[in-house]
Amino acid sequence: MVVPIMLIMGIAGGFSDNMGFAFGGLLFIFMPIMYAIMGFLMTALWCWMYNVVAKKIGGIEIEVEVIE
Repeated sequence: MVVPIMLIMGIAGGFSDNMGFAFGGLLFIFMPIMYAIMGFLMTALWCWMYNVVAKKIGGIEIEVEVIE
């Protein structure tokens, strides 16, 4: 996702005076950090939602049987 954005910003930066290519390069630094933060927050949100729903419906029960 970062490479196409960097290329597009670099091309767009060539047609104007802004720092498009530099912004695309910064995405290499900030996008993994943003993915990690958003991944953590979304995992926490879904875990919280599961716990709320599990209290009402009883959760998930798994039965394991050993077959010899």
